[in-house]
Amino acid sequence: MNPITRFFKGFAHGYNIQRSNRLQREAQARKIEQAKRIENTATPLKIRDRVMTAAEVNFELDLGAKFVVFPYCVSVLIYSFKRPSRIYFLKRDDNALLKGMPFSLISILFGWWGIPWGPIWTIETLIINFSGGKNITPEIVTSLNTTSTMPSVISV
Repeated sequence: MNPITRFFKGFAHGYNIQRSNRLQREAQARKIEQAKRIENTATPLKIRDRVMTAAEVNFELDLGAKFVVFPYCVSVLIYSFKRPSRIYFLKRDDNALLKGMPFSLISILFGWWGIPWGPIWTIETLIINFSGGKNITPEIVTSLNTTSTMPSVISV
């Protein structure tokens, strides 16, 4: 085989690999963007004290808002319970550490006493709460997008 022909075949092979990798990355980015968006339905969402449309929620999500929960742990002798808080919609400028502080205090005061899971779950909940809570935005958005029979107002 001619060296020039071999060079161009190698070049074409490398180009095809790079092109397929780029197309895969672009497809993955599109899937992520689609998962981040709430479909524009007529169903309003009750968030905090106001009712927001899907477009308003999408706008806030694009700005950096997120849905989070804060776990807490309570122990009574040998029984330990680890529960999540209600879902919080945190905008970009909201302080997640302050929102999770009450749940961290509950875990610090009442979580240690159950053996063996009390200390383990207490430390776990403190780590999660001090890192800003557990981000559940993809699950919420997917749930809202796949629900076909949604109630007239969804409360978050």
